[in-house]
Formats: sequence, C-alpha cells, structure tokens
Amino acid sequence: MGNIIESTTVSKVVDPDEAVPDVATDPSVPSVPSAKCEKVDVQRLSFAELVDRVSSNKDLIDEFGLEFCRLSHQSIKIYGRRCVEGSFLFTHKAKPGCMEIYERDLCFKMLQNFGCFITKIVIDFEGLKSVDKFNQYIQNEVNDFCAKSLIELELHNCRQASFDELTHPFPDVQRVCFKNCHLECTADDLKRLFPVVNRLEVLGCTMAYTGCIEQSFVNLQHLSVQLTKGGLSKETILAALCFNQQLSSLHLVAHVDSTLLHSISQVTPLLQCLHLHILSYNFNDGKQTHFGNVEKLMITLDGGPFINLPIWFDHLTELEVTVNDGLHERFSEFISRNEKLIKLTIVAPSWNQIELYDNGMAILAEKLTYLTDFTLQRCTISLVAAVNFMRKAKMLRDFRFSVTNKLESKQLLLLQIENTWKLTNDKNLYQCERR
Repeated sequence: MGNIIESTTVSKVVDPDEAVPDVATDPSVPSVPSAKCEKVDVQRLSFAELVDRVSSNKDLIDEFGLEFCRLSHQSIKIYGRRCVEGSFLFTHKAKPGCMEIYERDLCFKMLQNFGCFITKIVIDFEGLKSVDKFNQYIQNEVNDFCAKSLIELELHNCRQASFDELTHPFPDVQRVCFKNCHLECTADDLKRLFPVVNRLEVLGCTMAYTGCIEQSFVNLQHLSVQLTKGGLSKETILAALCFNQQLSSLHLVAHVDSTLLHSISQVTPLLQCLHLHILSYNFNDGKQTHFGNVEKLMITLDGGPFINLPIWFDHLTELEVTVNDGLHERFSEFISRNEKLIKLTIVAPSWNQIELYDNGMAILAEKLTYLTDFTLQRCTISLVAAVNFMRKAKMLRDFRFSVTNKLESKQLLLLQIENTWKLTNDKNLYQCERR
C-alpha cells in the first residue's frame, strides 16, 4: 500500500455550475490510497509474503499469527550452516508438522515476528565450522525470540555446543534432543536453561565435561540415549537412571549384555515402556532379568536373526519387533513366555521386505490367544496364512498385512469369512476389521 502524501494547498472557491468529475469512474482523476488497509486473504499469501508483511507492519502479528501456525504447525526446522554462513536463495519446504527454513533474512524475520508462536525448533548445523556463530545464532535469535514459547528444542550436528552465554532460560521446554553433537556445557548450564525438561534424547553425542547429563535432569519421564565412545557410558546411563527412578519410558541404543539389563531393571521400578536398539549383544552368562511393570517392549536389531532375550515380564501387553529374516524358533520361545500380548507389530527393515512362512503364523495364532491387534509392516504372508490366522485368533479385532501376490476378487470374498470381517485394501496392503 502506498503512503498518503500530505501537502499544503490554497483554498479555491468552486463554481457550482462547474462539473465535478466522478472520482470513482473518471480515469483522469488519480486514485488516492485509502487510509484503511484492505482486507487481505491471508491464506493466499506465500510464507515469504506472510513474513514480509508482518515485518513492515507489526500490528498484523496477531492477525497473521494464526495463518503462520497453520502453515508451520508451530514447528520449524532451521538449516543453521546456510543461515549463518552464506547467502542463499529463499526456499522452504512445508512438511507435515514442520516448516523448513534455509535463508538467513527470512529466518531472522520469522523468529523476530512469529517467535512467540513457535513451540518446536529443530536446528541442524551440519557443516558449520564457526563455533562463535553457533553461540551467536542461538543467543541472538532463538533464545531472544522464542525462549518463552518453546516446548521442544532439537540441536543436530553441533561440533561445539556451548550454552554458557545464553541469558534467557527456556522455562517451558519439556523435550530436549541432542543428536550428533559435542556438548561443551556443564550440569549447571543445563539446569539453568531447561528447568522443567521431562523428555531427554542424547544420540550419538560426546561430552567435554563429565556429569553434564546425569546430574542435570531429575524429573525425566522419557530418556533416549545412545552409548558412544567419548560420550555416554554404561556408568553414565545408570547414574542418570538413579536420579530419575520415576522414569516411565527408556530407549537405549547400545551393545547389550545381561549385566546392563539387570542393572537397568534395578533402578527403574516404574518403567512401563522399554525400547532396545541392540547393536550387538552378549548373553552367554545365562543371567535372567525381570521387568515387573513394563507393558510395552520394542526390539530393534541391526542385523542377524531374532534373539531370545533373557528378560521376563509380568504385564507385557504390547510388542513391536524388527526382524531381519523371518520368524525363527527363538521368536516362538520368546512369545511363549509372553502369551498375554494384546498388540503385536512385526516390522521388516526398510531395505529388505521379508516373507513370513505359514508355520510361523500358525504358531503365533496358537500362542497369542489374547491378541486383538496385529500389524505386519513390510512383511508379506500367503493368503492361506492370513485366512487361517483370522479363523484361529478369536480375540483378533484389527489385522493389517501384505500378501505375496495381489488377490483376485474370489479370494477377497474368502477373506471376509462368513461376513464377520470388513476388508479394505490399497494395492496389496490389506486391513481387516472384525464387524
């Protein structure tokens, strides 16, 4: 909108007989901008236009804030190296639940004007060489503009992440994730900045100071950690767990042995969800571990067949397991000890779709008499196996699977078994719900 230009003019007496042009229709009369701002269809603005308009008129922040939230889902991913070290053409990607930002000026304007709306920020500093610029970037922009609104903060690929110069704490941040970072911070730094964190993820990180993680957070409900050389050790993890015995969920990426599992069980009496990402293992000592309150177990193996974990559960009702080459006898043995499962998910790795054989499916149907929800991801089965499983699993309500070959119409009718199942399909992916 153009600016209204005011000028001093001499009063003129107008002859009533003189024709007065119609300013609305006469093209010879120049138009004068209205003092009122025209109503803008906010949803037609691009993200860059949205930010630019607010930058030039702060009164629009509240009005445009809702549209910003709709576009970004209040979640921003910033590519820090590009934003602090170079000038790049503007581009952004609107992913489900996240807005990706690459360009420096846009990023600054966005944080400055809409920082109060942002609840989640992911900053990826891959390739950033200047440590000073990392501190300056966090200090001057994210910390200043978003400290009071943030609930989740993720930092990826920070070579030397130091927080001692940050002035504002993040009073409402509940989830912090450090991924592939070198942390040059003390426990006091983290305590001051993140006073109410209850979900912590430290993956692939190294630390300059001992104790910075295990002594910083004492109110955790969820902890996700990866044991690394020069970073988190078994002793560090166990110390952190001792400070957080109220923990309800643990995700562990590590080389696992019986001693580690036993130690974890002793200091997590309230643990309900356990995710073991097993890089390698050693269970030769024959020790057994008991998790009394765990209800959900997730097992991810980097390679090889399923292993019969030396773990016992009293209340396990949900199991998700990644298998690399089908169901083996060891998996059947493990299932035999956990026959009260209600929900089972079997996942094949993304690089290898596998086929589950009929006898393995038959064993599952026989053992899991309480099963109500069964999902196979990237695992195929035969039509016979699918039908037999639905007939034998009397408690089953939801069944999602793929078949080796696309079913013909007559076979689809067979799957509906006496009209007790509702079947939907997308290509060769099938979902069955008991009517």
